Amino acid sequence: MAARFELDIEYDYDFQLLGIASHLPDYRLCWAINRQLGFNLQKSENPIKTLQKDKLTYVSFDVFCHTDEEHQVEYFLIDNINSGIRLLPEQQQADYLLMVKGMHASGCRELMQAVNKIDKVLTTFAIEVESLKSKEKLLF
Repeated sequence: MAARFELDIEYDYDFQLLGIASHLPDYRLCWAINRQLGFNLQKSENPIKTLQKDKLTYVSFDVFCHTDEEHQVEYFLIDNINSGIRLLPEQQQADYLLMVKGMHASGCRELMQAVNKIDKVLTTFAIEVESLKSKEKLLF
């Protein structure tokens, strides 16, 4: 009988995550964020794909990207809902997720305040990544 080994991988979730509640379609929210924050969010050709519960079909979640070369910060606006299915089901109040790589939590508070000033954004809130059950879906 052959020995059986189990691979236990620990991922590094080295990013800040904000939830955004808004009824705007994703392209309008991108436009508003770009205008408010001076970003250049553009739709990625690589959406996040996840299997549905039936394990037969995939659901795609659009991703919009912006890189601030000067400060070495990357921003990703991710749809949390597609066809009534959530990328992060435990985040029912978030219509969108704003992932920020290369920024400390203190900078994210200022970012949250700026996004909250956008008309049609109902609220913006910090999400504790380590507490998410489905956080592995955010590794792309």
